[in-house]
Amino acid sequence: MKRQILYILSVFMIAACSLNAGSGATSGLIGGGIGYMIGRSTAPRERTTVREVVYTDNGASASRVNNLERTLARKDDEIADLQQDNRRLLKENQKLNSELRNLKLDVADLQKELREASKEKRQLKRNEVKHLIEDDGMK
Repeated sequence: MKRQILYILSVFMIAACSLNAGSGATSGLIGGGIGYMIGRSTAPRERTTVREVVYTDNGASASRVNNLERTLARKDDEIADLQQDNRRLLKENQKLNSELRNLKLDVADLQKELREASKEKRQLKRNEVKHLIEDDGMK
């Protein structure tokens, strides 16, 4: 939509320049230049590869392109290695988290057993004290 509006504006600019300019050639140059600049500024940019950029960069040599391609391939290999390490570490992390959950459950079970054993111990002491009091009362 923006391009259409700019195109319409450029047509009106061409017409206005042709009415105001002294000669047809001058108005055509001015209008054409304005239209060209508007069209160029709104044109979509194409992605260029590394090879195209280097070749167009004032006659850079093919060896520079090869060096860049090797560097790019090396970086791609490094990325692949890091992704593989990341997957391995995630699996290891999941395994350790599972072990941690199991240990937490074991601790909870042991704490429950400890509470029950403490209750039994207190009950045994109460019973022992009760028997001692009864034994003293009988003598």
